[in-house]
Amino acid sequence: MPFPSSLANGSQACTITTVHTLQTVNGPATVELHLDVNALAADETLEVAVNLKVLSGGTVRNLFTDNAKGGATEKIWRSGPIVILNAGATFTIMQPTGTGRTIDWNIAQLS
Repeated sequence: MPFPSSLANGSQACTITTVHTLQTVNGPATVELHLDVNALAADETLEVAVNLKVLSGGTVRNLFTDNAKGGATEKIWRSGPIVILNAGATFTIMQPTGTGRTIDWNIAQLS
């Protein structure tokens, strides 16, 4: 099994209530999203969404949405493995309230 590698990464300056697309990844691949949420204050959250198509000609649908919370013991949020077939997946974040923060992110390619 090959060692995981960074498929894409960067820093996203959040504008409150704006959905920011981090990356669209085309398959086939198994990936995992990592977010450094240390910058979030204790009362702030970051909405994380993964959207994908089941078939190449299909409609983009939400696979899951989760909230990363500021002030948590864990300063790194991770998605867990996401299997992307041929159609691709899009990773987004949105900070609904608070002071706009800059979030470092990485998409690790597991296979």
